[in-house]
Amino acid sequence: MSLDRTKLAKVLALLASDQPGEQAAALHRASKMLAAAGLRWESLAGPGTDQSAELAAMDNAGRQIAAMLREAQGDIRLLKTLLEAANRKTDELRASNRSLGTLNAALKRRADDLQARLDISTRENAAFRRALGPEAAARAVFAKEVCT
Repeated sequence: MSLDRTKLAKVLALLASDQPGEQAAALHRASKMLAAAGLRWESLAGPGTDQSAELAAMDNAGRQIAAMLREAQGDIRLLKTLLEAANRKTDELRASNRSLGTLNAALKRRADDLQARLDISTRENAAFRRALGPEAAARAVFAKEVCT
């Protein structure tokens, strides 16, 4: 079994705890991890096991990941803000659409009313012309055109 160095680093970080119980548990856990990997404490510090470059690379990778995470969190905050703005605009447009629907219905009722009045006037005008006869109707049209 290979040694999970990331996990070992986390366990070893607990050695800095101000709680003696946590320190002892961390030391015990680290010893078990080394034994499971077939290693001893001496092998970590022995010759030919200089891992400072590897640890520095891991530290650098951790810093890069943390920076990417902070950037992603900023992007998420921005996206949430944009989504909230879009939702507010959608609500405004829905309210406006409802208002326009109400106005459209009122205008349609008014147009229907005017059309009905025009139909009545047209029928009354036709009845009036029939009652006057063709000559009187022609004189009325002529007088209207001359007067206006």
